[in-house]
Amino acid sequence: SDIVADAQGPGRIDSVALTYASIACARADQWREALNVIELYGQFDRRGEKAIISINAVNALISACGRSGRADMAVKLLNEMPVRFQCIPDAQTYKFAIIACNQAEKRRKRQEKRGVARVATKGSLQWWEVALSLLRRMKEDGLSPDKQVYSSVISACESDGQWQRALGVLRSMSVTAVGEIPT
Repeated sequence: SDIVADAQGPGRIDSVALTYASIACARADQWREALNVIELYGQFDRRGEKAIISINAVNALISACGRSGRADMAVKLLNEMPVRFQCIPDAQTYKFAIIACNQAEKRRKRQEKRGVARVATKGSLQWWEVALSLLRRMKEDGLSPDKQVYSSVISACESDGQWQRALGVLRSMSVTAVGEIPT
């Protein structure tokens, strides 16, 4: 409605056009705009039909949130996907959310070293814990983590000095996820 002069509200938009528009915004790291496009045009039209948003568009949105330093939003979108976007998270969805957690943990540690970050209170959740939780959920959903997922979780653990957890993730890696392990 903000693109077409004198429009009274969002009209019916083709689901493919909606997907490409939201992906274009997300690739430009404009995650808020991508989310606005999805929420504005992904609503029910007058006939009760909903524009379908593709998993690729939601994945691009989650990835853009991570690149923009909004791991919290990336995880929130992953959690809300089935209800909010009517699509089920796939391996890429988890990968992008886990990468966002790793980036957030590294950013938090850099800020702590510079004295910028607040010291976490006891019992508060850390990004490495979120990454571990997402890895567990991914496996429970029957999805196979790849090398980058494992690497991101291990890196997030390492950033907070959780070397035992990092080794545990390394040990849990399946041979099928990483290929042949040389002996």
